[in-house]
Amino acid sequence: MTLHPVSTLTRAAAAAALCAGLALAAPASAHAHGSKTAPGVDIATTDPRFGIDEAYTKPDQADALGARWSRIPFIWNIVQKDGPASWNNFALGSTGSAAVVKAELARNRSVVGLLLGTPSWARQQMIKGSGRDWGQASAPDNIAKPWAVPGADAASWTGPDVNYWGNYAYKIAKQFNGDNNGPEIDDWVIWNEVSIPPGQWVQWHGSVDQYVQVVKTAYTAIHAANPRAKIILYGDPYWYDHSDYLRQLYNKLAAADPGNAHNGYFDVANLHLYSNPTDFFPIIRTVKRLLRAHGWSNKQVWVSETNAEPNDATQAETGAAGAKLAQLRTMDFRTTMQGQSGFLVDAFASYIAAGANRIELYRMFDGAETAAGLPAWGLVNNQNQLRPVAHTFRFLIDLFKDPTIVNPDTDKGEYTGSYTAGDLVPDATDGLNKAGVFKVALTRKDGGHITVLWNQTGQVTDPIAKKLLTLPVTTPGGTHYAADGTATYHLKAHRDSAIVYDKCGAAKTIAAKGGYYTFTLQPGVDFTNQFDRRVPTVGGDPVIVTEGIAPIAQNNIETTPACSAAPIVAN
Repeated sequence: MTLHPVSTLTRAAAAAALCAGLALAAPASAHAHGSKTAPGVDIATTDPRFGIDEAYTKPDQADALGARWSRIPFIWNIVQKDGPASWNNFALGSTGSAAVVKAELARNRSVVGLLLGTPSWARQQMIKGSGRDWGQASAPDNIAKPWAVPGADAASWTGPDVNYWGNYAYKIAKQFNGDNNGPEIDDWVIWNEVSIPPGQWVQWHGSVDQYVQVVKTAYTAIHAANPRAKIILYGDPYWYDHSDYLRQLYNKLAAADPGNAHNGYFDVANLHLYSNPTDFFPIIRTVKRLLRAHGWSNKQVWVSETNAEPNDATQAETGAAGAKLAQLRTMDFRTTMQGQSGFLVDAFASYIAAGANRIELYRMFDGAETAAGLPAWGLVNNQNQLRPVAHTFRFLIDLFKDPTIVNPDTDKGEYTGSYTAGDLVPDATDGLNKAGVFKVALTRKDGGHITVLWNQTGQVTDPIAKKLLTLPVTTPGGTHYAADGTATYHLKAHRDSAIVYDKCGAAKTIAAKGGYYTFTLQPGVDFTNQFDRRVPTVGGDPVIVTEGIAPIAQNNIETTPACSAAPIVAN
């Protein structure tokens, strides 16, 4: 898109920043509608690619929704708050961190550890007296010092030449390497959103070179503790710099490992993508091209955070605060809870078509961050109710689950996919249109087809934007857009009939006419991009067209409010 959705992305990062100042939520247990009496995800009906961030905070609901992996932060400032010789075994809750991880693994849910948050005693700026203390975003001191496996002597942990970050990475990986019947974490994310520039939501206050040192040290130390480990780079929010930080980082990591003896010091590229699903397929393909340029085409690409912020998910306020809240709800790429469900369909289809290896929804539970005024990202709200997006998440697992995949660590999935951008509002930044009907097509190896369509057009009311996009119009491709943005779209059929689903999983069987299915696609209504009022943030409700694929039963996940979708209007 022309202008970056920075505000929403910073709001996503804010939870990690505030989380560092709050005790992480202890595991909670409350049955979701449709959950089993015995804990654990049903492996037969789920897919290891799909996860929910911090699922341990509501494990029974996560089981019912089919979350097969979950990222958990291990914040250095909490684990080693009192110095290099200290260690907090209860950072994740009163039962102990090991018990939390072990409980998740027992539920058939793999755990990915996130390492971030420099404690005060290890912050370079404070120790060197070289300026402002940037808190947990500060670069660690001594990260350029050589690292070796520490011995039993105190000097190897606390001496002036100790690489404190390396020791922390080694010890946490050693604690969770699966030895002696302990819980095992093999995947470690190194810091969070380091490309966000200095400001209110900064996650890393250091240079690219310093982050390279952090990654190199973590790679060496974690592999010393667990040879099976994989190193995942920070989640890149992309729109801050259109991948400029990533380009610099990949160049420097490649230069640090010219013979690729250490695989560039990482195993997985990682993205945090929010709000506008039209961007996601091109972004992932851009990252894959950057990796191939360094001979790293074997590396996986994960999306470890994705969501769209709902603007109707928190309690309404009155008076001046209510007026301010009403204004904010029209800005910063927000949508409604029902729009959030539509977003998830568009996003998941785009990720799978682009070849993402893992996808994780941010996040499981609102918790203390939302109570403190930050966005309501949770699938579960603070009243212990599931939001509509939870119903859609479960439907998408049923739709996209792949019984041929035994683990997410492979590029050989069930689907190959394509992406067709809309035919309105061209964008000079990447050459792709930003409005119109978008199509993501997936072809299964068994010959089945899944096509996701959504209309990223709406009735423009902003007077300036109306001059730039005139409706009604019929495009050269034959799609007609009415004055209110409603689209009439013709999809070429692969079979004589199709089962069409809405975002909630309700189905309708339709017949092809003259080799085509014709759909009336509803427009988007959430014009919350204050920088470009021509295009709705999420777009209208999608339709999911399946051909040659067995019917999918509707799930029994109940939400508040219930998931609802525009009627399917076809042929």
